[in-house]
Amino acid sequence: MKWSIAIYPTDEAVLCQADAYLREAKQSGFTEVFSSLHLTECNLDSQLDILQRLAVNVHQYQLKLSVDIGGAMIDRLLNDETKMEILREMHVDVLRLDYDFNLNQVNMLHQKSGINGFSINASTTNQQRLMELIEQTDPNIVWEACHNFYPRPQSGLTMAFLKQQRELFQVYQLPVTACVPAYHHPRLPLFCGLPTVEKHRKCGLQQACLELINEQVCDGIMLADPFAGSDELKTIRDLITNEPLIVRYHPAASATLQELNLLEGKTHYCRYDNSEYGLRLLTSRQMAEYGQLIPPRRTEQRHYGAITIDNIGYQRYSGEIQLIIKDAGYDENVNVAGYITDEDLWMLPYLAKGYHFRLIKGEN
Repeated sequence: MKWSIAIYPTDEAVLCQADAYLREAKQSGFTEVFSSLHLTECNLDSQLDILQRLAVNVHQYQLKLSVDIGGAMIDRLLNDETKMEILREMHVDVLRLDYDFNLNQVNMLHQKSGINGFSINASTTNQQRLMELIEQTDPNIVWEACHNFYPRPQSGLTMAFLKQQRELFQVYQLPVTACVPAYHHPRLPLFCGLPTVEKHRKCGLQQACLELINEQVCDGIMLADPFAGSDELKTIRDLITNEPLIVRYHPAASATLQELNLLEGKTHYCRYDNSEYGLRLLTSRQMAEYGQLIPPRRTEQRHYGAITIDNIGYQRYSGEIQLIIKDAGYDENVNVAGYITDEDLWMLPYLAKGYHFRLIKGEN
């Protein structure tokens, strides 16, 4: 999975923040910086000047540079040798063609800029257009695809559409990037985040990334809003390094210290062969084999998201932990030790897929 950040050449202030951000992004595992040369709020000369200086900084950290361009800006570059020379000196790795371009312009951009990597708009390109681009442009061009981000609420795409487009690009072996929002510094003018998928606008960064990864709709993920916070970069770093997911829970009022000690301070993961009612923790099953004698106590209903521990009524299974994924009623041989917080219930399908995790007490 390729991970990208975004920095837009809007003004001089961007350059003041860029070095620290690039350093932290590099340390967090990002490999590419996305930028643009067709910001409607800025003139082209200013964008070129800022981006040229930004490019030096990007390459100092051995990050790749991808630049978005489209519409009239393409002709303005092609018809101005001075501007084209500036573009060449940036050593852009990938030029993303957003909209309103023809095949001749693609070939001319490739020849004049020396750029071999080109990205097409994964959100608006159909099969006919894709075939034209691949078959009628310079064979030395290396193609990839990158989805749009959607600043306006209720304008983003569906996961079903991403799956459809993914199937198209897989036929031609083109890697696809999708965008997720960051909220530390949301991009103007709407400040509503820059997701590709509409439901990712408000669901949280970790959830958005896990869905894109597990649904296999892309090969790369871009934090499309500029200057994400350190906590957001850490979220990505933890995904890259396969750190355990943090699942918050509320202890049951009657939970014992013995039970809570089984839940906390350990890395858990679920068995592959789960039932329709619960996810059995393989880690607790291993512990149960050594005889965790859990006394029975007041029986509670086992609702979705409950964390249960088998007591001595189930004999050698005593100490086995389950995460309930379907209401299961009462069982005198099972103690309810806690409940996953409402905010983290979305993680259950991913825990079922084998993601390892740690349980910590949530705030009341």
